[in-house]
Amino acid sequence: MRHVLLAALIGLGLAAFAGEAVEVPAIRVPAPSPKLSISESFLTGLGMLPDDVKKVEAEVARLNEQRASLLKKLDVARKDLLDKQKDLADALKALDDQEKALDAFVATHLPKDKEQDYTVRKQLQPVVDWLKLKDDKVAELLTKQKAQADTVAKAREAAEAAHKALLALRDAGAPETKDQIEAYKKARDAYTTAIKNYSAATQTWLDNIESVLTDEQKLVWRTRYRRTASPLDLVPPPAKE
Repeated sequence: MRHVLLAALIGLGLAAFAGEAVEVPAIRVPAPSPKLSISESFLTGLGMLPDDVKKVEAEVARLNEQRASLLKKLDVARKDLLDKQKDLADALKALDDQEKALDAFVATHLPKDKEQDYTVRKQLQPVVDWLKLKDDKVAELLTKQKAQADTVAKAREAAEAAHKALLALRDAGAPETKDQIEAYKKARDAYTTAIKNYSAATQTWLDNIESVLTDEQKLVWRTRYRRTASPLDLVPPPAKE
């Protein structure tokens, strides 16, 4: 569920908006070759003398004797890593479930027409507290963000779906046929478009915050924002080309 925007910088307000459980990305463990090898023709082609070739071959043999045990250690470490990743993911989900349970509990004690106000106000509260916004400004901002919240959520979901589709094609292996190459290109283009749409939606969310600030508050906001703005893990980026 979430590292983003080819470059969308997220400030304090959006960080609150995006405060959901983070999916733990799988760590790809390289698969080393079972044995080391260097061909004799390769070495002689480089001008290596026969005696030195034999020394290299002996060194390769010595290292390969150690390699089997190292590969076994790698397998054990890989399994431990997967187990720990699952434990971490389970712990994060449990913590996220607690927050959702609390939100649901609070919602049952609110007037029906205030449930959406609670969801958006919770996301904005860090900004409200930090900048000490007056009640009239809070009300104005709440109205703007309620109108934008659904757009941001849908754009985020679309970016996540496009990312998963792209990863599925990558995990299937390098595209080889014309149809596979075309499918990969379409998936990559769809992901790029979704990220741009999400970036635009989140920028509007940030612009809405700034629109209700006084000049003094804008100065504080922009100064703090420049210091803290950084890509937030909202949508996992595609693996490097």
